[in-house]
This record gives sequence, structure tokens and C-alpha cells, in this order.
Amino acid sequence: MPTVAEGVGAGRFVSFELWPPRSPDSAAALEAALDELAGLGPAFVAITYGAGGSTRERTHDLVVRLVD
Repeated sequence: MPTVAEGVGAGRFVSFELWPPRSPDSAAALEAALDELAGLGPAFVAITYGAGGSTRERTHDLVVRLVD
């Protein structure tokens, strides 16, 4: 797996910013979107943590999902 620096240094690249899902419906939509976005080979993905830590657990779950 290339590093972020390698991906960015290779020239043009794509990245995504994601927000943790707030409902079962948005979780299903995110899963569908992730399948499509993966094909674009992003250099990196940023995941919003949320003010006040209100989405901490969902953020963690999303990071784990993407790393696996």
C-alpha cells in the first residue's frame, strides 16, 4: 500500500472527506458509496470526528472498516 506522500507526489490524485453515518439508512448509503469510491483509488481519506465527540464511536468504526 503506497503512503499518502507517494500518492500525492505521483501527480494528480483524488481524496475524500467522509462523515460517520447517523442512521441505518445513511450507513447503508455510505457502504454503497464506499464501494464506488474505492475504484477511484484515493490517495487518502479524511474522516470528520465531529464537534464535542458526539460521533466518536461511529468515526472509530468507520476508520476500522476502511483499514480492513
